[in-house]
Amino acid sequence: FIVIPDSLFENEKNQTRPNDYIKIQIEEEMCLPISLSWNCFDDYVNALSTKYRKKIYSIFKKSNDLFIKELSISDLDLYEDDLQALFNNVISKNKFQGTIFNTNIFTDFLLNFSNFKVYGYFMKNKLISFSSEFYHLDNHYSYFVGIDYSLNKKFALYERILCESIKNSIENKKKNLIFGRTANEFKSNFGAIPKESHIYLKINNKLMSFFLAPFLKKLKPKSWIQRFPFKKVI
Repeated sequence: FIVIPDSLFENEKNQTRPNDYIKIQIEEEMCLPISLSWNCFDDYVNALSTKYRKKIYSIFKKSNDLFIKELSISDLDLYEDDLQALFNNVISKNKFQGTIFNTNIFTDFLLNFSNFKVYGYFMKNKLISFSSEFYHLDNHYSYFVGIDYSLNKKFALYERILCESIKNSIENKKKNLIFGRTANEFKSNFGAIPKESHIYLKINNKLMSFFLAPFLKKLKPKSWIQRFPFKKVI
């Protein structure tokens, strides 16, 4: 099997045999457009309807005792095992699992890319969650996270990560915050909207391709309910 994401496949001008690939719809990428009228996180909160604004207040109340710190290279070394364990917690909940991502790569990212950041979430000097962010042009990406799920509900860890990502996007004057493809309905509570996504799959075995192609073309991501938290369209 050869699998190519749509962003690479459709931009490849030298694609020689595109008809050999099967186009498959996958879970949507979630994106929050950052309004030009938002100069700080409070502006975002004030743009929400009362119901969702109260949810934000609740998140910050639950997570009030957290200490959030941008991690340095020495911090990454110190918390190496914790970072990997927290990330593995998240991966273990996914239905599809590929090769285990090695969080040690964060050190190389920090050394080579000034637009990459890792944030640690601490409770009494214990790392209980982390998030990573990077930006390119007008887009701010929030992708790799790690969470201690035994404390997630009590301290609203994941919700606080989403809020911090929104705050950082606004402060860095980006136009879009890209959240990735998981927990779509949950992320829509924060204003994220779906962007239809595909992969292109090539099956090298012609007999297998003949039998599987009709089935693969019919695959659709699981449906979910889109939430609309803003007072008006941003």
